[in-house]
Amino acid sequence: LNSYSGPGVDADRVLWAKLEVVRQARNQKMTKMSVLTAVLQRAIAEAVPRSMLQSALTHNDSTIHLAAFSTLDALLPSYTDKSEPETALDLISQELDLWTGALPYVCKCNGKEHVSQMIKCLDNILIRASNVQAETREINQSDETKNDVVEEEGPDIVVAFCDFLTGDMFVKNGSYPGTVADKEAFALPLASCILSFACNGKILSKSIAAAVQLASDKPKKRSKNKGVTNRKLTPEQLASREKVLRRLVSTEVFGSILSLLHSMWDKTRALAYEFICDLINQALLASISLPPVLMMSEGQRSWQTRAFHLAASPRQREADTGGRMLSVLYAASSPLERKKFLANIATLSSDRIDTMAAALSDASSGRQPLPLAYGLLQALRLMLEQNRALVERDSALAANADEWTGSDSVDAYMNVATVASRAIQTSLAIVADIKKDNEDEDEDDAGDEDMGDETPAASEGPIEDAATDSAMPLNVNTGAIGANAVYSSIKASGDEAEKERYALQRVIVGSWLLMKEACATLCTAIVEYPLSPPPQLV
Repeated sequence: LNSYSGPGVDADRVLWAKLEVVRQARNQKMTKMSVLTAVLQRAIAEAVPRSMLQSALTHNDSTIHLAAFSTLDALLPSYTDKSEPETALDLISQELDLWTGALPYVCKCNGKEHVSQMIKCLDNILIRASNVQAETREINQSDETKNDVVEEEGPDIVVAFCDFLTGDMFVKNGSYPGTVADKEAFALPLASCILSFACNGKILSKSIAAAVQLASDKPKKRSKNKGVTNRKLTPEQLASREKVLRRLVSTEVFGSILSLLHSMWDKTRALAYEFICDLINQALLASISLPPVLMMSEGQRSWQTRAFHLAASPRQREADTGGRMLSVLYAASSPLERKKFLANIATLSSDRIDTMAAALSDASSGRQPLPLAYGLLQALRLMLEQNRALVERDSALAANADEWTGSDSVDAYMNVATVASRAIQTSLAIVADIKKDNEDEDEDDAGDEDMGDETPAASEGPIEDAATDSAMPLNVNTGAIGANAVYSSIKASGDEAEKERYALQRVIVGSWLLMKEACATLCTAIVEYPLSPPPQLV
């Protein structure tokens, strides 16, 4: 360990190499307190003293501080005095203290591999700390029984550490409004790691996905060395993890998740939505009350008002937020409430599409703001996608798990499919190139510059009623996909022309987004139907 120290040597590379050597010794089970020799203990302590370890934990090089975090459990026993050995609980407490001091300096990261490795290390320390604390308490209780002496239990180090992760790392450092993307990229996997620990890895959505994957794959032979049985949790461990789950379901954490649902980054919004749906399912399965914003009538009205406002926005990221907020409210409802809520959103989407079709057929469609429905269709799609997990949750809660298997289920999915089909027909009036019946087919080869001349999208005049005639052949004009970029480069001559340009841009881009969401919703209505979809739905 000390053979490469000296002048002219890259100190960071030497530090990383020393940490890797210690990690290999740990993998060979040479650093446990029961088998650690005095020679090896002295060599590790001299090669990587505690001051160097603390410096490595906050190093700006990700490979070095990753190596330091992954070898903490192997390094700390080397710093103990053999004459006064420290207990396993003392060592794990020191390790948690080092995590608490170093994690704020390395939470901002920009690599998937770095985030993945940090989360693995964090998951490992949480499980080890829980097991060590449980074993120590079992030993203490056994000693108290023998000596007829009752001692007061110390603080729960696992709950205290999870409070730090949830309050300081997630709420304060990683999910405040306007958080940088690097912090968001670490905060959401961190929250998912805490939730997985609180539920002992048994998250409903991931269990369903694993079951589907297992059913589709061929059975594989399991290696004899990989059949490791998980330790059964003690009542104290279950109580600690319930406290952690209750901390996650607090109003403060939900407010932070709502902030991340408004993020400008698509991946952040998607991960925040998945996390909040998993959190709602696990909280209800554990009989933990959700925050008032999702349970009280006043909070639900405020949530719906904000969601509907965003779902109607011409900005795609705002409409995405609104659709996900509606789907979150759907996930927090009972089976009967979900059926009514889905029907109401489908009816509202249908009315919005009718208004959109009427506006497109009006001569002033290029001058008036076009009503947009693609955000509501996205909400319908997200609701259908999580129905399978919600039925499993209702079954576990002894609720009406057959809510989506009777005639009501067929009507609900048929209603959504009908709305999506009408949305496709409406958007085709803009995004499709309509050819007349008597037009020669040879003219189709005229080139891209001639394709858009007869399209409603290319003209600023009124949309012809014949555009929605299903008997006409359709030729999708792909040139309108880049409408946002095209229109942003065009300069209007006056205020009136500027308004008309924005209105026309809203028509074209809104129609393309409606087509995209309508196709995805129609596909989801067929694929996500329980068992096999009925013939009338197909």
